[in-house]
Amino acid sequence: MSNPIDYVPPSSINNFNEDGESLRNTFLGDYYSNQKLDVYENSTSDKEDLNQLTFKERRLAEKEMHERDIIISRKLKNSGIFSYVDMKERFNNKYFQPFKKLETENVNLENFNIPLTEWLNKDKVQREVKRKFYKFLTVLRNGQGVQIYIRRLQKMCIANERSLKVSYLHLSSSLPSLAIWTADCPRIMIDLFNQVATICASQFYPGYEMIQKGIHVRIEELPVSDKLRDLRHSHLNMLIKVSGVITRRTRMFPKLERIKYDCAKCGYTIGPYIQRGKEKIRPKKCYQCGLKGPFQLNIAKTMYRNYQSLILQETPNSVPAGRIPRSREVVCIDDLVDIVKPGEEVEVTGIYTNQFDTFINLT
Repeated sequence: MSNPIDYVPPSSINNFNEDGESLRNTFLGDYYSNQKLDVYENSTSDKEDLNQLTFKERRLAEKEMHERDIIISRKLKNSGIFSYVDMKERFNNKYFQPFKKLETENVNLENFNIPLTEWLNKDKVQREVKRKFYKFLTVLRNGQGVQIYIRRLQKMCIANERSLKVSYLHLSSSLPSLAIWTADCPRIMIDLFNQVATICASQFYPGYEMIQKGIHVRIEELPVSDKLRDLRHSHLNMLIKVSGVITRRTRMFPKLERIKYDCAKCGYTIGPYIQRGKEKIRPKKCYQCGLKGPFQLNIAKTMYRNYQSLILQETPNSVPAGRIPRSREVVCIDDLVDIVKPGEEVEVTGIYTNQFDTFINLT
């Protein structure tokens, strides 16, 4: 092994001329060894022995680093690289101005003497329900002080999903009236919840409505569970929870959600019509020319959604002796399709409805 090269100061090399120093032959001096300079300072060296972290300590450190990265990313988004809005500015955003204005309105939701469906169709009642549900999503915290549904919204948006799971137990403890109305009139209440959840998702992630057209609020942890054998007409149009085994699953089909028609006479676009049942909704007349048709489906402006039908059957251990297992049809839409397979035992929470069948009503 060759001896180290002795340090030769660049000044000792006589390579100067009238124009200044020539670096052609002196650049090698930068690579010569220098015993005085080729050492590390004690302040920059880390000679301390560190103990190995336990699994719990490592998870805690990773959580702190993750929260730190989130704060840094939020600052970057707020600086213009991303479209993030700071937590303090969220409440002043244009999306939430209608909710803040409603705080001055005094609406007693429990003071009504008309049917609940008519009461919930009033504009002032719907605005108050939205305001209360928005406050519920943004204020409710767990024992550690973490905002439960704000965290769920963030995870949902990061995963590009469109289902927000809301616990019925949380809703009943915070807003008992809204929880009871959700069980009695779930279609109206869940539609209002979906609007608020969609606004919240757009607030935290501006432009998210371009990725997902709307957010679905999924009610879970319903305290009462019914048997398929015990379902009667009193359960119609109510929120129920049943359990059973999936015996059959259809393919996924596109289903009409919002329909628009074009008048064949004047070309005026009519709609949108929200499709609820299996029968297609058609306009009775054109609002511009007044004629009763003909109408053509506007394919470009009509919205579709995923649709799948399941057959839910009673589990063998729940069927009384000598009886045949009963079954019900379960309709899954949007992101609920293809999440279960035949043979799996599931628990379903949804709205119990009736589809009119002409063959059953024949005399």
